[in-house]
Amino acid sequence: MSYQIPGITKVSIDVEEKEPWYKRPVSSTIGRASSPLTALALGSQAPLGRTASGKEDFVKKLLAAAQQDKDIDKQIPLKVNFGGVHPLETLTRTWKNPRTSILTKLLGTATQPINQALATLSRGDHYNPFSHEVTSYTADPAVVAHELGHAQDFSKAENPGIYTLTRMLPLSALSQEYTASKNAIKLLRKARMAKEISRANRVLGGGLGSYAGSMAGVGPIPGALVGQAVGAGAEPFN
Repeated sequence: MSYQIPGITKVSIDVEEKEPWYKRPVSSTIGRASSPLTALALGSQAPLGRTASGKEDFVKKLLAAAQQDKDIDKQIPLKVNFGGVHPLETLTRTWKNPRTSILTKLLGTATQPINQALATLSRGDHYNPFSHEVTSYTADPAVVAHELGHAQDFSKAENPGIYTLTRMLPLSALSQEYTASKNAIKLLRKARMAKEISRANRVLGGGLGSYAGSMAGVGPIPGALVGQAVGAGAEPFN
């Protein structure tokens, strides 16, 4: 579906409704086993199935803010999925994406099964640069804004395929995560969700800290807890 928002002529971002648990049996059962750890890392109850604000309300606000960025739906509309991915749809979008080369499409096709399996098993929110899709399991405003921030970042990259490959370099991956979080704060501000900004800095600090902790060898949870403290105190993404 596409949201129609007052003051915006057209919102060319498709939003897939969340499906019942029985249509997503793996992510709704096995996948939820990691939810407490994700909630601890982010300092958010959303991975456990509880959110502070209604999904539809904050999604409309964020999409309206994202739509102001003309690059985000350049040539192919962004698609937002809640609750899981659709493999055939993702594969179709990968090959229809006019911004990627044949080699990039082949890479996206080859990595899709393992990436989608990992996302389903871990209920990991993510942005897919090959198909230009955001998938959210948590429906947390800060995390959704972060994934939209990735979409903005990759939309501005001259070569999304090469930009994706640079994530194999630890410092590049951290840089992309930081950029997406900065974009997220800008989106929340544009969406007039000022009350979420302080909390978002803490949640996104936890997310970035989990990456840094894993790369530093201390583990994602210790890194996430430090990241939350830094995010709450210094608000580094403002």
